[in-house]
Amino acid sequence: MDKKKLPAVAAGIALAALVWLNWVHFDQINRLYGEVNELQDGLNDLKEDYRRAMDSQRLLLQEGLEREASLFSRAETSLSYDNGMLVLEAAVVPKELRAGETALLTLDTGESAPLTDDGTGWLRGSLSCSVQEQLVPVVTLSTQESTRREALPEMWTEELLTYQGTSQWACDAEGLDSILMVTLKPYHRDGPRQVAEVWVEVRYAALDPEAPSSLAGRVQAVQDAEGTWRADLGDHIVKGETYDYACYLTVELEGGLELTSLDPAAEQSWEGNSGHSSSGDCYLRPSF
Repeated sequence: MDKKKLPAVAAGIALAALVWLNWVHFDQINRLYGEVNELQDGLNDLKEDYRRAMDSQRLLLQEGLEREASLFSRAETSLSYDNGMLVLEAAVVPKELRAGETALLTLDTGESAPLTDDGTGWLRGSLSCSVQEQLVPVVTLSTQESTRREALPEMWTEELLTYQGTSQWACDAEGLDSILMVTLKPYHRDGPRQVAEVWVEVRYAALDPEAPSSLAGRVQAVQDAEGTWRADLGDHIVKGETYDYACYLTVELEGGLELTSLDPAAEQSWEGNSGHSSSGDCYLRPSF
């Protein structure tokens, strides 16, 4: 080899060695960076586990203090609906029942009912009250000389009073999808059971649903032998025009409570003689 080329070869080897060393160092740094990230993730997980444990301890401590301060060692409530009225069932076991003390279950609406001893240490009572969004039951233990009062956990009624509707389009005599079939059932096991009337509102979906001019028509549905409600909407959904239609349900329960669907129960779109329809599930809720 030419002696003049030796320095260049040596420099090349040195440069290659330096590049290799840099790559090795870079790889080591990347591995260390990954390990640091894993350690940081593990530390964050430990912090989150610790926070959850502390929150759980605080909640248990708070619940223990509340139980200690409560007038009752046990308390139970349940809610149902019957012919236009909510039925609140309440039962409590007082830690101490003083001589001559009577118990009263009340709501902030002024409605009330007595709680009586069932012979097992429980004081039980049933209160029928008007339909409202929220109930805060209060039990009062009183004599002529003293009054002790405690609020039981608040109760929300929307889920109890919600109905689930399932819609499906059927063809009329001319073969058009203009008959809307609806099946209804209570969402909650203790919810209302009897449906008195069902109405279907057809709206022009492209317009403001709150504007009176957007209402194309309102049709009362008829219940068939299988329990399905059927509404013929052919007079309000016109083939050959260019419109988007949305169908909303209104249900009147036994006792007069009215439920409405906030979202469409079914829809149709027409552009000339070409149409598209959709249907499915919806939920009907009371307006408080």
